[in-house]
Parts: sequence; structure tokens; C-alpha cells
Amino acid sequence: ILDLIVLEGKADSFASIVYPETKVIWKEPLSNDEEAKVLEELSVNGESMDFIIYDKLIYGNSRKHIPRFSNYKIGFQITESFIENNPDSSILDWTKMNAEEIVSKSKYKDKILRYESAVNH
Repeated sequence: ILDLIVLEGKADSFASIVYPETKVIWKEPLSNDEEAKVLEELSVNGESMDFIIYDKLIYGNSRKHIPRFSNYKIGFQITESFIENNPDSSILDWTKMNAEEIVSKSKYKDKILRYESAVNH
């Protein structure tokens, strides 16, 4: 799931560079509460390949208070954070990076990778 989310974020970040005047609803930032819910979901299910979980990030999950288009929104926020934190990284560089590397060099590292790190150590 995390790979797909970051892939969408890369696409939207690239589109924003090429077409900065274009505004789309799925790039509007999540509120702090929404972001916390989505990040919690990713910290637990980021490595999952379950498309039911991914669909609930696309279409929303009212039970978990996850809004529609959360996959695109958080993916864009992660990628933009990476770009901001790594201004010398070229478009070619970051489009080739895997999701874990993008996240690990963004402000979301401790919020998403913390669960995976605890499990892997």
C-alpha cells in the first residue's frame, strides 16, 4: 500500500512542477486529525498488499474517519516533504527511489516507519 501511495504522490508532485497552475481536490492537504488517522493506518498496514485497505484510502472509511482520496493526499504530502527536505535531489533521482527511501527522508519517517522498524528489529 505504501508503495502505491508514494507512487501517486510522485505523480502529483511531478504534475505540480510541470503544471503549477492546475488545482485538483486530491492534492488539498488533510487536516491534522485526518492526517493522524491516515498515518496510523499506514504505520500498521503500509506493507500490506490488501486492496480492500487501499480502496478505503481512495474512497474513504467513515468508521476510521479516513476521508476520500487519502491515498493521493498523503502520498502528495509525503513526496512534497521529501522534496522540501532534499532540495538537491533531482526529479529523476526521486522518481527512481522506492517508497521507504522517500518516507525515510521526509518528515513522516517516524510516523509511518516506526511500526515496521519495531517489527523488523
